[in-house]
Amino acid sequence: MSNEKSKYNHSDYMPKDSVSADMKDSLSSEFSNESIDVEEPCSSQETLNVDVVECVKSDREVQYTTNPEMGVVLPRDSFGPWAKIVSVVFNPFILSTYFMLIAMWCTPLSNINLNIRLGATAMILVLTDWGPSLFKVAMMRFGRKNNPEKKRMGGFTIVDFVFMFFLGLAAYYLYSLHAPGWLVQFFIAGAVTLIVSRLLDFFVTLSRHTVFMGTFTAAVFYLFRYHICILYPTISMAIMILLAGLMVSSRLFLTDKNIVQCSLGYVIGFVITYITMSLPLINNIYYNF
Repeated sequence: MSNEKSKYNHSDYMPKDSVSADMKDSLSSEFSNESIDVEEPCSSQETLNVDVVECVKSDREVQYTTNPEMGVVLPRDSFGPWAKIVSVVFNPFILSTYFMLIAMWCTPLSNINLNIRLGATAMILVLTDWGPSLFKVAMMRFGRKNNPEKKRMGGFTIVDFVFMFFLGLAAYYLYSLHAPGWLVQFFIAGAVTLIVSRLLDFFVTLSRHTVFMGTFTAAVFYLFRYHICILYPTISMAIMILLAGLMVSSRLFLTDKNIVQCSLGYVIGFVITYITMSLPLINNIYYNF
């Protein structure tokens, strides 16, 4: 042991504090010749004044938002991909098909032949979802590089007029099949809701996603109100309220809409749809459906 201690004590390495003067001079001259560029940080006032910063990355518009307390700009995508999933799965075009599925399998219409129900549901899918979606894609592919919804005519967009046209076709199709009045009037209510919401855009810009989520919720509530749907009303309406909350949250994350615009759109869609479906407009004998 004593030999090992003497071995380590008698080493010829250089301690940390014993740096030669020549080495110090060489190090100082080396770093003095290099220039380090330091960006001047922006003032806190400039950072706090930034609300939304838009940039283009990979031909896609990415929105950024600021945290006023931290003074840091963060991408909205960092809030989670679930917001995009909710907006896509429950977009305004597909909600009509969801209600058609409920009507065909969770109401007395479930007694109709299966092939008739499948055919009617497929036709509604083509008219209210594929039709407007293909038109929108065609405009972006062949006519316009930007989003066609940005071209407005008054408070309406081109896609709005196309969507109203297909909703009218769906209502006429179901009416010709002698579907019950509440089912036909659901599609009429969708067109009326779209018109009213776009007219209100002159005063306050509403979220179309939340407007049609309110339409969907009102239609399901109507089925329970008049004991048409055979599902459990409490559980079903709780799920509808949960979906509405997810939709409002997703639009807050993905767009520049605020809580008032999203919530007001939901309420307007709910009220207009429920009133329209409650009116005695169509009295079809649905057993011929």
